[in-house]
Amino acid sequence: MKPETISLAFGHIDDEFIESADALRNRKSNSHWKRWTALAACLCVIVSAAAVFFQGFPIFGASCGSSLGVLVDGNYYYETTFAFYRYNPSENKREYLMSRFNVYNIGFLVDEYGLYYVKGRSLYVRENETGKLRVLYTADKETTTHISFSAMTENISFNNSLSNGQIDITLYNTRNPDMEHYRVVRLDGKTGEIIWQRTLTYSESYTLDYGVPEYHVGDSVYSLVYSDEGMYHDVTGEVYRDGQPVFPEGKYNEYRFISSGDSLVICCFDYAQDRKEYFLATPDDAFTEIPSQNYLAGTNDYLIFSGEESPGNYENQILYSYNIKTGETVLLYSDDGMNAIFAVTDGTWFYTAAPWGRSGCWKLVYDGAGKLTGLELWAKDM
Repeated sequence: MKPETISLAFGHIDDEFIESADALRNRKSNSHWKRWTALAACLCVIVSAAAVFFQGFPIFGASCGSSLGVLVDGNYYYETTFAFYRYNPSENKREYLMSRFNVYNIGFLVDEYGLYYVKGRSLYVRENETGKLRVLYTADKETTTHISFSAMTENISFNNSLSNGQIDITLYNTRNPDMEHYRVVRLDGKTGEIIWQRTLTYSESYTLDYGVPEYHVGDSVYSLVYSDEGMYHDVTGEVYRDGQPVFPEGKYNEYRFISSGDSLVICCFDYAQDRKEYFLATPDDAFTEIPSQNYLAGTNDYLIFSGEESPGNYENQILYSYNIKTGETVLLYSDDGMNAIFAVTDGTWFYTAAPWGRSGCWKLVYDGAGKLTGLELWAKDM
């Protein structure tokens, strides 16, 4: 700034302000504690403002878990907006695993070995036992702009549980105008060794990302494959058992698999009739139709579903159990505070999540005869 400009600026300052500043400068301070008091007051204001601003961060205990986590070895792994956690229900204690900052927002995978996630063009694993972070795979930057992953999984309500240790990496190249094909690399989840790699059609890639390649029920293998037609609107696909179609071609538009212990629930969507039909495949090779309900999760003996009273009022959901052997329905829970849009259970613990809510833990209650009679709230906000 030029001297003339500074002089002109000073010339517009009121004399009263100059006199006040001069008096303040000449005043001798014999109480240094006042300065420290003022500094402490400022720090209190800053800390208070930060606490309000960062109240959703892990260090303040925020636990928003809008997506469903994974049950592995009795522990529940889940993600919040800012971090990954592991919850031990027997101790009612959660453990901070790592931050989600700079982690590509496409979810995570978990098995007994570690927690897997994508960052940039690389796949990482955080070992459960040691907490060590390792790079398992990095794509070539010349041919790949970004990657995603999925898994051959048996927790098929949500594709997060890695059951056989193999991870499928899809490699994308947005610089390539041909977006009808995608390169896929299948890795060993512990060593990072490449099992196979090839180019898939769009429907094959869609199946890896949104369908479920395999689900084992007894001696049978169920698979879900999407077709090339109507991917975005009238989604079409087929369910196979041991390589043979289960339903007549074109009868249903879309399918969803729901894990129920060693069994499998298949939800079939019929867009033309605006209805859903449900079928249960059990290890004894039985395949039967079951009542149409909004099933969330299940065990070998029971399916848990939300009642018709629940839609539109997810803060007060009504949950029931369906006895697979007898067909009996029992009310499990009807109080406020249940956010169970998504759920998973291992027969002892029942975890819930909702897009706008928090992860909740509930304990399944059985009577002396082993009959499921209710849900006990264990941890509403983990």
